[in-house]
Amino acid sequence: MPPSKPADTLDLAHAKGALAGSDLRQSARDCPYLHDQRELRGAWLDGFSQGRVGLGKPALADGHG
Repeated sequence: MPPSKPADTLDLAHAKGALAGSDLRQSARDCPYLHDQRELRGAWLDGFSQGRVGLGKPALADGHG
């Protein structure tokens, strides 16, 4: 029997989450890991949060802020 596709690692899940978090079209609901994959889900959500923080504070239209 051929080996199955290896499961995502925590680092990969985190990286995928960070990429999603840096895209304003994505939301935390887009996490591909279900509640039975706690560690991967947590890593993805941590990455997502870091991706959002990395966006920084958006500038106001008048250039202040």
